[in-house]
Amino acid sequence: MKAQIIDEHIPLNHSFAVFHKICDEYPFVWHYHPSCEIFFPIRGKGKYIVGTRLGTFNEEEIIFAGESLPHVFYTTGPNKKNSYEFYKIHFQYSLIEKLPSVFPEAAIIRKMISSPSLGLIYQKNNHKTIKKVKKIYTNFSRNSLYNIAIFLELLYDLIENHSVQNLSELSSLSNYSSFDVERLKKICNFLDKNFHRQIRLTEVANLAAMSISNLCAFFKKTTNISIIDYVNRLRIEQACHMLRETNDSISSIALSCGYKGTSHFNRQFIKYKNLSPKEFKRKF
Repeated sequence: MKAQIIDEHIPLNHSFAVFHKICDEYPFVWHYHPSCEIFFPIRGKGKYIVGTRLGTFNEEEIIFAGESLPHVFYTTGPNKKNSYEFYKIHFQYSLIEKLPSVFPEAAIIRKMISSPSLGLIYQKNNHKTIKKVKKIYTNFSRNSLYNIAIFLELLYDLIENHSVQNLSELSSLSNYSSFDVERLKKICNFLDKNFHRQIRLTEVANLAAMSISNLCAFFKKTTNISIIDYVNRLRIEQACHMLRETNDSISSIALSCGYKGTSHFNRQFIKYKNLSPKEFKRKF
């Protein structure tokens, strides 16, 4: 599957464009565009592929996808009606390049986004940044100068956010000519739907029409994590949801998420969340 080019329109006499959508699901559309995108999921969890890095995102995590960097934000099927909501901002990287020549203080923004084709994820402390993108969207058509000030504040919030991780960086679109996104999608959809049970690698290998060794090498090279690690991440995220939203016992949640025993579940939970399931439930 080749990445589609989608050119999000930036209105005349504006430095950037802001979009808001409420939907039943994020469709799988592998694409890139000549503008940078900042993606703000407000409601509903999903998955991403940015460059060749795959992962999951939660509400109020922020993802930056640079110019011409292939990416997709998606869910594995419709949930409740209108259960997903997101904002996104598009702007040309030239805006970042030109800012320091007008405002020397803005050089720090150029340092943060050092390349037009970076992929970044900000995983914590985004609440005030989310409020700012909502404010920009509300005022977009009637107060352009005010929006520029808020947009610069928003970028500064990201500079101050120390939970940022580098996902990918584009060197050339030709790097993605052999990137088998369709096979990756098929594998991930299967894992997403079956993580609650014991999954045999032979099942996944047969689905992908690969040997087990080739499957593991392909998944690790493509996503930068192993299949086992990816399945554990899915299980722990589901466990977090159940700990927050239900009164089920920890042993019941462990079983529902694919773990045979509570002790193994506890060890995995601490590994990924740095606190025990009991501590997580008390905190959230």
